[in-house]
Amino acid sequence: LLLILASSYFSLNQVKAISLYTSGRSYSASGQYATAREQFHRALAQAPEALPTEDVYIRLCLLTMHSEDDPVPVLEKALATHPASKNLRLLQLAIGAMLPSAEFSEKAMQLALDLRYTTTSDAEIVAKALHNLGTGFLKKKDLTTAIRAYEQTLRIDPDRFKTLKDLTFARWQRAAALIDEMEAADRDHRAEQIHLARDNSRHALRLHPDADLYYTMSRIYQQQQRLGDVRTAYEQTLKRDPADRQTYLRMAITFALQGTPTAANRALQALGKQTGTAAARSQR
Repeated sequence: LLLILASSYFSLNQVKAISLYTSGRSYSASGQYATAREQFHRALAQAPEALPTEDVYIRLCLLTMHSEDDPVPVLEKALATHPASKNLRLLQLAIGAMLPSAEFSEKAMQLALDLRYTTTSDAEIVAKALHNLGTGFLKKKDLTTAIRAYEQTLRIDPDRFKTLKDLTFARWQRAAALIDEMEAADRDHRAEQIHLARDNSRHALRLHPDADLYYTMSRIYQQQQRLGDVRTAYEQTLKRDPADRQTYLRMAITFALQGTPTAANRALQALGKQTGTAAARSQR
């Protein structure tokens, strides 16, 4: 009886671990990354022998790179369990490409760039890891390092839309962070970041029209006092999403600051119509 009970307990643990692993994948696919990480950690603690642990660790490392936490301890534990894993070594290569030492980081990048001509799928894994590292640094408000990680990603895949989009936002945030700094060097740096953000967004928009990017473009043009381009960018935003109430509100504020009350009133009227439409839909 004790053997039967022990066997049943062991089997239940395995089933629970597999269930946690499956739910972790589901949460990850739906963008609930924090919950996915928690599920993967619980699965590994429950019954690692019942799991494809290499796959669990790869997913967990990528999710940790995407967060504010340090991915190195997770990766070290993963490599201790699977020292011959090629994909885990590729994630290690991505971390190497972000080392403070320019010499060592460039050596890692050259290895990653060589993968484009040998195994493109491996190059994509490194690019994804670098992108996730950039997002993690962005969450930690380390804009300079986030921008560097995104730049390294684009060296591998210059047309990676998500990276171009996030790099645009990171550069814009970096420029905005420099607005109150008065030194000439910082003013030059701010102008450089705005210029590069504009170039990144144009590249991304050629690949895929996106309402968020058009709005960011409007902010960039506003910073450069290109008021006609500001309007065009807002119009492109609404062309992609005519019901975007936030854009109408931003338009009204922008036009009011520009001293064009008529245009501001039109944007507020449009906002009122969209708000009324949304309220009517919610009552149905």
